[in-house]
Formats: sequence, structure tokens, C-alpha cells
Amino acid sequence: MPPESPPDSPPDSSPDSSPDSPREYPTRPWVGVAIVVLRAVSPRACAVLLIQRAKPPAVGAWHLPGGAQILGETVETAARRELHEETAITLSGPLRLAGHADIIIPAGSAAPRYHYTLLHFCALCPGQDARAGGDAASCAWVNYENLDAYGVTADTKRAIDSSRVVLGI
Repeated sequence: MPPESPPDSPPDSSPDSSPDSPREYPTRPWVGVAIVVLRAVSPRACAVLLIQRAKPPAVGAWHLPGGAQILGETVETAARRELHEETAITLSGPLRLAGHADIIIPAGSAAPRYHYTLLHFCALCPGQDARAGGDAASCAWVNYENLDAYGVTADTKRAIDSSRVVLGI
């Protein structure tokens, strides 16, 4: 059964939104990106960059930075743009693909209320400070061991775990 709120929800509006392409009760899945940004805090421990959502869906929930891909934009460019908009962090190094998630939120009818296909990217960020912006009310570097205190979903934790394997941290 899918989670009640998208783990790495795209924002509720973007330049590609229009009355012909609603996010709620869509006629097709929305492609989105989420980016797992890790920072080593010791040889065996890391911190993860999380944002607290300021807009629906999932207002107030802690998630990975990310959002919807804009028409004409590559998914990697979308991941970098969303990261910068929500945290003021600019990554110049490579992004690696760590996985994906199909988020389908059911409704009372046959059509889903939300349907997102998210691509999870990951990267290391050794020394930049984050500052909330865009769809983020707040952002924080969270030690991996403390993720449960932020209420991250099982899907988000799986994305982080996959990213740790891909990045070797």
C-alpha cells in the first residue's frame, strides 16, 4: 500500500503547471526528482540534508529536496535546480542515480489523487551551509541516526540507504 503522503513530494506549482495538467487527480504521472545530499561527519557516519515542506502536499513534513521536472529540462538539471531553490546549495560535482519510487496516492474513486514517478539522485556535499527557500519552510543537516526524530517515511529512508551504498558512505 502506498504511503499517505509522497515521501519526496514535488511542489504543488511550477512553471509547467496549467489547468490542462493538474497535479491532483492527474491524467498522467508527474515526473519528479529527489536528491539525497550526504555529508560525512566521521569515517562511519553521515548527515543527510532534509527540507521541511511549506506547501501541500505534506505541509510541515520533512523530506528530501526535490520537485517536478519542467518541460525541456533534463532530470539532472531538475535535481540541481530544485536543490538550489529549496536549500541555496549548488553542486558542481557529479550526481549519481540511486533509485526511483512510484508514488500513487489513492482517492475514493478509480483515479488516483496523486501519481508521481520520482528519480532519486545522490551526491556528496562536504562543506556548504543550507538556507531554506522555495517550497521549503526549513532545512537541516540531520545525522543518519536521528532520521526517525524527523518522521521521515520508509520510502525516504530506503532512498537514503541506497544513496549511501552508491556513494560508499
